[in-house]
Amino acid sequence: MKKYLIYHDVVQEAGLGNTLLCYNYALNMAAVNHQELIVSRCIAGHGLGNNFEFESFFGLDQHSDSWIRYFTNINCNESEIIEYSYTYSSRKQRSNFSESKLFFKEKYENTVSEKAKIFKNHNVSDKVNIAIHIRRGDMVGDEQSVKIYKDRILSDEWFKNALYKLIEIKKYNMKDLNINIYSELQPNGVYYNENGTPSDLRKTFDFDNCTFYLNVNMYECAYNMINADLFLGGYPKSIPMIISLYRDFFDRESYMDWHGLSYVRENNLRKTRCIAADGRID
Repeated sequence: MKKYLIYHDVVQEAGLGNTLLCYNYALNMAAVNHQELIVSRCIAGHGLGNNFEFESFFGLDQHSDSWIRYFTNINCNESEIIEYSYTYSSRKQRSNFSESKLFFKEKYENTVSEKAKIFKNHNVSDKVNIAIHIRRGDMVGDEQSVKIYKDRILSDEWFKNALYKLIEIKKYNMKDLNINIYSELQPNGVYYNENGTPSDLRKTFDFDNCTFYLNVNMYECAYNMINADLFLGGYPKSIPMIISLYRDFFDRESYMDWHGLSYVRENNLRKTRCIAADGRID
């Protein structure tokens, strides 16, 4: 008997990380139970859209919300159909990509040429491209968020020091670098630092070869962070995890141990280097 798992509401209004992680949970659940997975339209938050933008970017199947389409070609008398809706518990259990990473990577790469037509390329061919992601947005947007994340989020200065340490370790010349920094502004158009206070990120990273992408389309940012030569990211762990998944390696343990660390992801290398808060690189 043919088995189908219809997974509703992968996760409502979440960002790239949680949406993909819950999609992965559904994928693994279907595999364990030998079911064919049918996923509803992903309703992503953070301005990521719900008109198949998420599926298009990651190369995933686009399923309509009209379930009749599925049953048109399914003989219900000869099939077992299970329907499952997203619950918070699935968000807790879905983070192991050890068996599905190649599936996601291949799906993404199947649509790389299409993404190249859509998204602006921030990387420069004759430079070493370093992408830095400093998540602020919803992390420092109000007093309550600052209280929740204050003791865990990495500071702007921390990222600057980590960049200096990275340049020292790799023995780079600054003139050979193209540094792209990705972060978010608040609704009032102002950048807030880790303390929830207005700040000028350009004064922190006062390099001539540094370009800032603030409030740029997240899909475009992710596309360029994946293609950079090195990626430097920190808490929260979902963006470093997603970027790593689509590069040439994936190390689950490194992104789970996020406190006080950031991670340097190098394309074409199967190693994660952790830069600790004191500037030490392991």
